[in-house]
Amino acid sequence: MEKKQTRGIILCAFLFLILCLGVGGCHNKRQVKQSQTMKKEKQAAQKKSKAKPYDLTIPAKEEKTYEKECIEVMKSCSDLYRDCDVKNPDDTVLADEQLTKMAKQIAKSKAPVYLYNGNIDMINYQSLEQFIQSVEKNNNAIIHIYELVQNGGMNRTTYCNKDGKLVSTMVCLAWDANNKPYVTYVNRCEVKSIEYTKKGWLMVENAVNENCSEVVDGSFIIRVKPVKKEYRKAYNKYIAPIGYQGNNLFRVNWDKGSMKRIAFNDLYDFTYPLVHGKSLDATNQKSRIKQKEFEQVILPYFAISAESLRELAHYDPKKKEYKWGRIGFGNQIPDIFYEASSEVVGIKENKDHTKSLTVDVVTEGDDIAFTHIVTIEDKENGGWNYVGNRLVGVKEQDLPNYIPRTKK
Repeated sequence: MEKKQTRGIILCAFLFLILCLGVGGCHNKRQVKQSQTMKKEKQAAQKKSKAKPYDLTIPAKEEKTYEKECIEVMKSCSDLYRDCDVKNPDDTVLADEQLTKMAKQIAKSKAPVYLYNGNIDMINYQSLEQFIQSVEKNNNAIIHIYELVQNGGMNRTTYCNKDGKLVSTMVCLAWDANNKPYVTYVNRCEVKSIEYTKKGWLMVENAVNENCSEVVDGSFIIRVKPVKKEYRKAYNKYIAPIGYQGNNLFRVNWDKGSMKRIAFNDLYDFTYPLVHGKSLDATNQKSRIKQKEFEQVILPYFAISAESLRELAHYDPKKKEYKWGRIGFGNQIPDIFYEASSEVVGIKENKDHTKSLTVDVVTEGDDIAFTHIVTIEDKENGGWNYVGNRLVGVKEQDLPNYIPRTKK
């Protein structure tokens, strides 16, 4: 009897021990599971806290969809691109007429489309205006904007405004040697600010890596509203080829009696395409340019003799060469002209058969940073002379000082 009691006690103790171990095991498993869950949540929180506003994560499925959509849009231009007979996709500049045909093809999607150089009015600009209105009202909205670049490639920027947060997703594409489009770059970032001016300029500032050793500017300006055809034609012909970066033709006051103020040597890059119909290949260009080559590029656009040009520009009479310097990081200073654009807002015919173009310069955050008046003298052969430039509403000393890249 005692043995049976002893066995019963031992059995109960054994069962109690198993029960305790079982409960403890379940409790430990719950602890492990909870610990793993907390760890995942912590990692997710850390990942979120480390999210870079200039390089946001794009879900893989969404990124793949974006890339596929862009490739299909660009494929719609395949025949038009093939007609351009491009030999080297990486080193070509298509004419505005060719790019415009491609832009019109893409515009069939009803999305806004424009050229990189702004030489045509934005197609379907009304869609962008509607999107901006939605953003201003803090409504959720999304839009795709297409930009055609000089070699026929395409950039699509998608702006998505959701719950008061505006995000930009850019997909860049190019053509390969077999005339097939492929994706070269994808990025998503936060939009720090967006403004649509009364004159019709869209000004956007994207988040950038401020710790980068190189100068990175996330700001850009796009003309949205159409421009008068007469003004756009004048801008494309006289102003756009010269611009404001890399030379000082439109940045200082000068006339026929003060041409010494012009940095003629720095203008070579800009008048070269007007004469030769293609951009200067600066990589193979030496720091000195033969007299004949330099003068045939500069003289057609100024009422000045070759002898006077040699006195005003850095000319070596012994070697019969002009000095020249390539545009690079060492002589490119990020100032208000770095991303500046402009527009002709008035044309006046003068009694001396010249005409004066009133030009508003547009910079980051200001669609009339300053105005200048360019005097032009048209020639019978279709060419023209730049006769003078006058700053209006601003003193020359208040603008960033231009430092010539070609020096004695």
